[in-house]
Parts: sequence; structure tokens; C-alpha cells
Amino acid sequence: GGIRVASGVIISSKGHILTNAHVAEGFDKGYECMIRQGSPARSIGYAKLVMYPAAYTNSKTRQEQAENDVSVWIMSRGNGSDPLPESFPYYDIDEFYFPETNQPLATFSYPSELLGYETLLKSLNMLFAETIVSESDINFILSTSGLSSQIGSSGGVLVDIYKNRFAGIIFGVSNDETISKRTLFSLTPNSVARIIKNET
Repeated sequence: GGIRVASGVIISSKGHILTNAHVAEGFDKGYECMIRQGSPARSIGYAKLVMYPAAYTNSKTRQEQAENDVSVWIMSRGNGSDPLPESFPYYDIDEFYFPETNQPLATFSYPSELLGYETLLKSLNMLFAETIVSESDINFILSTSGLSSQIGSSGGVLVDIYKNRFAGIIFGVSNDETISKRTLFSLTPNSVARIIKNET
């Protein structure tokens, strides 16, 4: 039972969706998940799991797991009789894009930590917040954040709003009691590109 809520970002015109591997844990390839979009989130159809990294499954350490924490889904059908659009607006992943220290980035996610079951189903809203890069390397981005540091933000996207570019994907938050003191952990575009290349 229960319900899993996560965020994700469309990365191809065909409707491939990038989110975390830990979100897809326990599901087989081909498993269908309802995809909602907008604010409040409304169903636009269903997606199937198409890529779940072997490197994530075979990880021996938390670090290795974190380095491979992405999964890819593809829009498989619309809602009821509504067909899927011919093409989806999407973000390109530029493996050579690296955010810089102190750079402000926008986060878009559907945090669900403070919400009850009814709200999750009926009026889940997208949260747009700012996060500031505190440190980064080839794989990871650590950033300080406010409201987006909540459970459910996994799979949320970091965006360079000045260039409208994909800047990373959130995979975790530190577990400070106070939401505003938490750190966001994200994978760089380079990391995402590496994982997808290794798997396909």
C-alpha cells in the first residue's frame, strides 16, 4: 500500500522523464506510474520505467548509490481517451554545464513532507524556490535552500534561470529538523549524462 510521490523532468521530445532511481526502487521495468503536471498537479497520463541503472542496484556504498541515483521513464499512454501529445517540451542535458559556487539556481519540485494523503491526491502544488550552490564537483552539487528541502523534492530539477538550462537533479536533503537549514544534494548534468551513457 501507500503512495509514492516524487518529482521529475522531461528530457526528450518523446516524453522521457528523468527522476531518481530510489523513487523507482522495487518496481520492474515496464511498471506504469501516473504522471501529473502543473499546479495543482493534474494527471496527463502514464509513464513506464525504461532505465534503472545496474550501477545503482550493484552499489556497495551509499556514495556509489548516490552517484547513480537516476531512473528514466517514458510517457506510455494518455488519460482515458486523451492521446499523448505529438511532442513534449523538454530540457536538454548538457554534460559540460557546471554550476558555479554561490550561483543561485531555481528549484522546481513537488515537496510532500508536510501534506496529508488527501492533499497529495487532490491538490499537490509545484514549488518554485531558490537554492545557492555552496560546493560542487564533477558529480555532485550541494546547495543551501529554503522550502524545497522537503521529502518529495527527490527528482526535482535545478534550473539556471538566466540561461533556462538544466543544472542538476535533486536526489536528497540533509535531515536537519528545520527545513530552512537543510542542504540539497543534487547530481550534475555531467553525472546524469554519464549514467545514461553507461546504461544504454
